[in-house]
Amino acid sequence: MVGSVTSPAARAQNRFARWWRRTYPPQDPFARRRRRQALVVLGIFVVVQALAWWLLGSWGARGLVLLVSLFLLPVVRVLLFDQR
Repeated sequence: MVGSVTSPAARAQNRFARWWRRTYPPQDPFARRRRRQALVVLGIFVVVQALAWWLLGSWGARGLVLLVSLFLLPVVRVLLFDQR
């Protein structure tokens, strides 16, 4: 009886654990491309943050730019590299 109640939660937790700890096989042919794409997106993020710190004097505006940038990182990745 208890297993039938807790099994949906356990399944959801396992799905998140699999997503969070994605492992790729050694000699992964796509590892180089994945790293390059991650570096491009990270570079865009750093440039946006540097411009925000340089152009905006308010801490609130800088924080808002940071939050919006973090929210839009996956969107930028999908738009640039068609990662669906």
